[in-house]
Amino acid sequence: MCDVNYKFISADIGGRGRRSDGSLSHHSELGVPVQDSLSRARKVIENAFGIMTARFRILRRCLVASEETVRAVISAIVVLHNVLVMNEENVPEERRRYIPAGYADRDKDGRYVPGGWRAEVAGQDDNLLQPVAGVFEDGGGYNREEAEAVRRQYRDYFLSPAGRVAVALPPAS
Repeated sequence: MCDVNYKFISADIGGRGRRSDGSLSHHSELGVPVQDSLSRARKVIENAFGIMTARFRILRRCLVASEETVRAVISAIVVLHNVLVMNEENVPEERRRYIPAGYADRDKDGRYVPGGWRAEVAGQDDNLLQPVAGVFEDGGGYNREEAEAVRRQYRDYFLSPAGRVAVALPPAS
């Protein structure tokens, strides 16, 4: 579940794939799960997941790791997403960098306008980090040279303007 600012207030990480949010029908101390596919709340959660997927591109790929590691990675991403959302809560929308104006779906004069995250998730901006060819083809892991190549690829990406995530520190007290 998330709030209207796309911040997750509850996350069940590790549930089995066939269980959807529509199957939830219980009341919670954090809110009431919404089952109506046309509701505004459902659109908000769709945007929250979409924004998180657009910003944390690792979520666009199959994670090849143990269940424990996958849960840890997704938990960390949810926390980082929330920190970035909270960091900009008091910033005017036109100056936000994590969820800038127009990045989430919106209604304009009664018409649906898709958010900018949709173009990124659809693949228009998905060529930045590609898997290293042949690394897992034999069922094994990385050798030393391949591991170095992967580290360089990620380092170069996260040090580039495309991979940079701005995090402002709170004002000194």
